[in-house]
Amino acid sequence: MPGSDTDLRGTDSGRAEASTINRVRRVLAIKPFRRLWGVTYLCSVADWLTLLGLTGLITKLTDNYFAQNFAFVGVVLTALLSGLLFVLLGVAIGSFVRSRTSAKDRDAPIPADRSADSSGG
Repeated sequence: MPGSDTDLRGTDSGRAEASTINRVRRVLAIKPFRRLWGVTYLCSVADWLTLLGLTGLITKLTDNYFAQNFAFVGVVLTALLSGLLFVLLGVAIGSFVRSRTSAKDRDAPIPADRSADSSGG
C-alpha cells in the first residue's frame, strides 16, 4: 500500500537489515569469537572507568585549575600513547621487514614439517 510503513521502508533495506542481523548472529555463534568480543568489551569499559577514576583523583588531590588540566592531559596522553606507539612501531617494523625480504625469499615454498613423517620418538 502506498503510504504504509512497508512502502517507506522498502523491501531491499528490510532484507539488508535482516541479513546483517543474521550475519552477526552467525558470527557470534562461534564461542571463541564471542568470548573475544566479550573480553574486548569488558577491557574497554575498564579503560574508561580507569580514566574516570584518575580524573576524579586528580580533581581531589589538586586545588589549582592549571595543575588539574595539566594532570588530566597527562593521563589522557599516557592512556593513548601506548596504542599510538604500537601502531607506529608496527608500521615501521613491517616496512623494514618487507624491504629486507627479497622477492625470491617471499616466493619460496614453505618446507614441510618432517616431524610428522617420523614414526614416534
